[in-house]
Amino acid sequence: MNKSVVFASLLVLHAACAQKPSTRAKDEGYHIQGKVEHPQADGWIKLQEIENNQLTTLDSTHADTKGNFEFTGKVDEPSFHVLSFNDQQVVTVILENGERLEITAAGDDPQGDFNITGSRENDRLQEMSTLQRGLETKVQALQQRMQSASSPEQQAAVMADYEKLQGEAATEMKARLDTMGASLASLLALNVLNPEESEEDFKRFETLAQQFQKERPNSTYTKQLTESVDQLRQARAASVQIGDDAPDLTFDTPEGGSISLSSLRGKYVLIDFWASWCKPCRQENPNVVRLYNEYQNKNFEILGVSLDENKDRWVKAIEQDGLIWKHISDLQGWQSAAAEKYNVRAIPATFLVDPAGKVIAKNLRGPSLRKKLEELLGKS
Repeated sequence: MNKSVVFASLLVLHAACAQKPSTRAKDEGYHIQGKVEHPQADGWIKLQEIENNQLTTLDSTHADTKGNFEFTGKVDEPSFHVLSFNDQQVVTVILENGERLEITAAGDDPQGDFNITGSRENDRLQEMSTLQRGLETKVQALQQRMQSASSPEQQAAVMADYEKLQGEAATEMKARLDTMGASLASLLALNVLNPEESEEDFKRFETLAQQFQKERPNSTYTKQLTESVDQLRQARAASVQIGDDAPDLTFDTPEGGSISLSSLRGKYVLIDFWASWCKPCRQENPNVVRLYNEYQNKNFEILGVSLDENKDRWVKAIEQDGLIWKHISDLQGWQSAAAEKYNVRAIPATFLVDPAGKVIAKNLRGPSLRKKLEELLGKS
């Protein structure tokens, strides 16, 4: 599943601690005084700039025998940079003229701890880092559970826990975002938002852009953020929104006939965009099968819309996963006319349509889909 946020490349984060405020003049440039806990005699420490999702090396040095190193210079504006230790450990920092940063890092471990003192912006950055590392640790544990899951039911349970974890992490990140204002570190929290689908998240994105325009009018990040908001606004205008009439779909079935969405009017219909090659779709299927078995006799139907190109693989996946509901496809993959009508850019994607043909929910899966069906049709 893809979330198109410009600042995703900034999530190269690790753990950290607190620091003290700077009193240096802004025109003095920055000064990094560092120490590597495990220095390597021929190892390089690189200072790199993050620009347009690319890393450009600005300077490089060796640590002395005690692990000490330093960098000095000036930046055009407060901006994200990376310290790369021996191409093993990576530390993201925010550099600003007039600040003196003190950094310690393990230097030989991609997951090693580090500590930065010297600016409030890096305090905030490290708060986000700590949250991100905690999330990554929990995701790794879920991945191990998924690898050992021996049944569709166990896989569905792992997916449910993953969605719950995502929700909790997003709530925490959003809470931090709402208090950080136009801090550069706030850009990292944008990665948990889903502004393409959520009006609340779009408003939060838009509000942050307005704060940047007010407090950082000349910043490169303000320009990028503003452009992102404009692009999101255009994408949302092209998307099918909750409350819209569901565009009709008429395509071929695996059996060779055809079905129209409009022929299911009078029922609650889950339009499920998926494909045989989509692993998250296949992992979610056991959950959808259970819910369909529980609610198919309660005025509920599913219309599977495949983005496959190969009919045999499409039909085989339907049979393997026991998807006994209705299916359609034009077998055009990402060029599918159905995906274009609904502006689907990532799968799985779902649209829940009410008996009158109105879209009443989007992208429901796992526990959120069950909760919505219970709300509409009662507990099974």
